[in-house]
Amino acid sequence: MDIQEIYALMDHFDRSALSRMKLELGEVRLTLEKGLSSACAVTAAGSSAVDSSVSQTEEKMQEYGANEEVRAPLVGTFYAAAAPDEKPFVTRGQSVKKGEVVGIIEAMKLMNEIVAPRDGVIDTILVEDGAMVEYNQPLMILR
Repeated sequence: MDIQEIYALMDHFDRSALSRMKLELGEVRLTLEKGLSSACAVTAAGSSAVDSSVSQTEEKMQEYGANEEVRAPLVGTFYAAAAPDEKPFVTRGQSVKKGEVVGIIEAMKLMNEIVAPRDGVIDTILVEDGAMVEYNQPLMILR
């Protein structure tokens, strides 16, 4: 199962009336759930660290009262910079333009750019560099 098939599956699930779905194909185990918060959550086997990261992120979101969230389009590892020795794509208080790269999520050895959904200012970065993130998890607050 490749990443595009996973995206298509998540999209179909999100539009369906189902509230929970489990899929196992060989070593790949995927669980989709709706109704945990206002978002759809994707978890994989052994993802307790990710679950705690998501709840910490949700707490930060409530604390800051977000204008708009930059969300993870897929499950993977969030990177704030293109390489460990390079400066981050964005920092708190930085202005960004719509479509500007604000981070990267590595999934299945592929680097996926995360872009700003609109012009604005990065108010808060909710996840740390190198953190595992869930599908639809808030990554940043854009004001």
